[in-house]
Amino acid sequence: MTPQTSDGVRDAVILGAGPAGSSCALWLKLLGLQPIVIDARPAVGGRLADSPYANPWVAVLPPDATGLTIASGMAEALAAQDVTLRLGEQAVDVAPAAEGFAVTLAGGENLAARAVVLATGLATATGGLAPAEGLFFGPGQAVFDHDFRGLSVAILGGGDNAFEHAAFAAVKGASEVRVFARTVRARAGLVAAVPPSSVVRATPEVDAAARTVDGRRYDRILVMYGFVPSLPRLTGLAPRLAGGGYVATDPATAESSVPGLYAIGDVSGRAHPSVPTALGDGVVAAKAIEAARIRKP
Repeated sequence: MTPQTSDGVRDAVILGAGPAGSSCALWLKLLGLQPIVIDARPAVGGRLADSPYANPWVAVLPPDATGLTIASGMAEALAAQDVTLRLGEQAVDVAPAAEGFAVTLAGGENLAARAVVLATGLATATGGLAPAEGLFFGPGQAVFDHDFRGLSVAILGGGDNAFEHAAFAAVKGASEVRVFARTVRARAGLVAAVPPSSVVRATPEVDAAARTVDGRRYDRILVMYGFVPSLPRLTGLAPRLAGGGYVATDPATAESSVPGLYAIGDVSGRAHPSVPTALGDGVVAAKAIEAARIRKP
């Protein structure tokens, strides 16, 4: 088996250059196969490439390593192995084809692949709210860099990001921070960092254009409703989905109910979504693809 397939059919097209997709691509390349990675973002790293927050949960990295640091390291690892990347390009459709799958890019180009790996991650949940001035959807560089001094801030959501950013905005000088949470799901330590009087346990009425919550106007609104699976169009393919629209997979192979179609990382709804579990998913899928390639040269 040569690294470059002679028939123009890639061993695997990987959709997503986050931790899961990058891990899978690196392992495939080191195993002697020829993957190609497609990502609509302009850089390797997925959501990490927009994360200036420290990530102390990865045992092999310094505790002050940020998402940006991790993304940079991933890019270096892929470059060192000359993994083919198509960044800033979006895959809009995956369909069955004679040799496996046809992946269509936004520009109309079709890529042929024996296997397709969905490592497309999650999209920020908006709760049906339209973008508006003063609204921020999810965590990221824009929130991290924002000057909250003297501003009133409403935070929508009851998860870790909501409570973590409530404390963050307060530390950055917000005059008032209020969390609106139908249910509180955040870790106890994060909840404890926010005064109970600042938490409203109810479903709020939000007017994004007027920037009001329950009729009161706030200077800024942070929408921290979590994330939802992000999938391309799958024409002629109907992988079994788990609750919430996540792609169900075989834990031993990361393969979906469609042979040759794999799902790894957050899009597969892992019980403990994180950089380490995403990296592990990439390894599992790569080894399964290698085994299938050996069986079907």
